[in-house]
This record gives sequence, structure tokens and C-alpha cells, in this order.
Amino acid sequence: MNRKHSFKFKFIWLTLVLIGVKYLISRNHLEIFVAGPLISPLISSDIFLLGFILAGILPDYKEAERLPADIITSITSINDEADIEFLRKNPKALQCKLELVALIKLILQWFEKSAHTEAIFKKLTDLNYIFSYFEKDIASSVVSKIKNEKDNIRKCVLRIQEIRAVNFSNLAYSIVEMLSFVIIVVLLFLKGLEWYDGYLYLLVFSLLMVFLIDLVRSMDNPFDYYSGGKQQSAVSLYPFVALKERLEKELVQFKGAPTKPVIVGKVKQKGKGRAK
Repeated sequence: MNRKHSFKFKFIWLTLVLIGVKYLISRNHLEIFVAGPLISPLISSDIFLLGFILAGILPDYKEAERLPADIITSITSINDEADIEFLRKNPKALQCKLELVALIKLILQWFEKSAHTEAIFKKLTDLNYIFSYFEKDIASSVVSKIKNEKDNIRKCVLRIQEIRAVNFSNLAYSIVEMLSFVIIVVLLFLKGLEWYDGYLYLLVFSLLMVFLIDLVRSMDNPFDYYSGGKQQSAVSLYPFVALKERLEKELVQFKGAPTKPVIVGKVKQKGKGRAK
């Protein structure tokens, strides 16, 4: 069941349950609460607490949307240098691309908690062996660049691990959920209103609070791909899958390519650095 159908199912199911319970209470004349001055402050305090939680987790959520793109950009940059080294007949270029594909697969497993963070760090450390061969043929500034890209991947992984491990205050969630439950119960047993007003207030507030709490909880951990089903607000991993498939296609093409590099034109070189 996709996200859209899941939301519709929850919406219809919760609406029918609230209408059914309200109808039974009204038919048996079980309303015991009277609309008074305390209902509005209760609703306002609930919305205020929910906004407070949302303001606390929104910066991390916006950063979480950017971190996968930063990782993909760094991997792509390293892959570009491997492509150049392949044209220069460097024997370690293909191995570098193989290691990058393995790194992406490992990151995808790590997002699903099928791999440990230390495994990613070890894979990044293994790239140093390949980079040491690149230093013989290219400028030191280029080597420094790809090493910085590798360090950026490590930094992004650490930040994702922190966002995934640290959640907002569970006490704040408990207060909001308890307060929402109390208000819904009060609205169910509220009397003194026209029947259509009672149903309208109940449905609008109940559905709004239930789905907002669900949304805020899913935004609190945008990398939750391992607890039952995928969260509504989880960051998409499709860019990683697309990059992995592209690198695998490049590997197939490179393995069947001629070993002699294609020379576009004569380029003067200075020392050991890359031609400018």
C-alpha cells in the first residue's frame, strides 16, 4: 500500500470510528460535558505544544534532505576522477569504481540498519590505498580534493547517524498525545451544540491532531526505513539507487573498452601535474 492510499485508508477509518462513537453517545444521551471557557485554552495549548515540537525538529529535517545529496555529490566527484585515471591507463581506476559501487550498496544497507557505521568508515579508509596510486600521476591539489570528498562523506554519515539516534523529547510527545486524547474525549461527550456543530468540531480537531502528531513523529526521524513500514516523511533513497545503477553500467562499458586511451589533442604538461 503506497503513501497516498495509506493516508486515505487511515482518514476514512478514523472518520467512521469517530462518527460511530459520537452517534452512539448521542443516541443514548451520554453527553456529560458542557461547552465552557476551558475548551478553547486546552485546544490552544495543544496546538502550541505541537508547534513547539515542529519548530525543534524542522531544522534537522531540512538538513536531512540535503545530506544524501551531499554524499552523492562527493561520490560522483570521486568517480569523475576515476574516469580520468582510466583514460590515463591507471590500473587502479576500475578498482576505484568497484569500491564506490560497494560503498553505495553498503550505505543503502546501513540506512536499513543491515550494516554498521564502522563498516562504512572502513570502506572509506580502504580508498586511501587506491588514492595513493593516483598521487603518482595527478596533481597534489586534485588528490587533496578527492580526499576532502571522502572526508565529506564521513562527516555526512556521522550527521545522519546523530539525527537517526537522537529524537525529540519523549515527554513533549507524551504531553501532546495525552492532551489531544483528553480533548477528543471531551468533544465526544460534549452537549449543548447542534448535532452538525458537534460532529464538525469533533472531526476537524480529531483528524487534524492525529495526523499532525503522526507527521511530526515521522519527521523526527527522516531516516526511518527499518521500523515496520517506511515513514510518510522519510527521505528518498532513490538517488543512491540511480547512482549505483549508473556506475554499474559504466563498469560494464569500461571493462569492454580498449586499454589504449583516446587522445583528443596534444597538451603540454608541466611536471607531474595534470595538463592544464
